[in-house]
Formats: sequence, C-alpha cells, structure tokens
Amino acid sequence: MTNMVNMQVVVQRAAEVARVQNDIQQQGVTRQAEFAQKIQEQTARMANTATELNQPEKAHVQEKQEKERQEKGKKKNRSSNAQNKKQDDANAALTQTTNRIDITI
Repeated sequence: MTNMVNMQVVVQRAAEVARVQNDIQQQGVTRQAEFAQKIQEQTARMANTATELNQPEKAHVQEKQEKERQEKGKKKNRSSNAQNKKQDDANAALTQTTNRIDITI
C-alpha cells in the first residue's frame, strides 16, 4: 500500500515539475520575443536618427571626410617622392661608379 501512495506522490510531483518547466520555457519565449521587439524598435529609431543629421553635424562629417581624403593624397605624394628619391640616389650611385677608373698594378 505504501508503494501505491509513493507512486501517486511521485506522479503528482512529476506533473508539478513538468508544469513548472513549461511555465519557465514559456517565460523565456515571451522574454525573447520582447527583446526582439525592442531591438526592432531601436533599429528603426536609430535608422531615422542617423539619416536626420542637423546642419552642423553634417558639415562636421563632410569636413572629416575631406581631411581623410587629403591625408590619403599626402601619403601617396610622400611615398611617390620617397620612391623618386631612391631612384635618384640609385642613379647617382651608378654614375659615380661608372666615372671611376680602377688601376691595378
């Protein structure tokens, strides 16, 4: 008889555990859906905000982009000047060696 009572308690407890686990899973699904909704709302809000720059910010961004372009141009000029200098040095070294006469006794 005690085994029968114990089995009834076990079955009741298992049903309670299953119900609690189901509730926890449903809460997780609901919470995940809420997070997804919040992320969508923030994304839409940020997309609208990013496209609506006011004039000073827009001018600042354009100035920054122009400076970056100028820096890239300066770097290209520097590197080509350095290459030209190396070529000139190599040519000068070549002319210096060709104007010499080696005398061996």
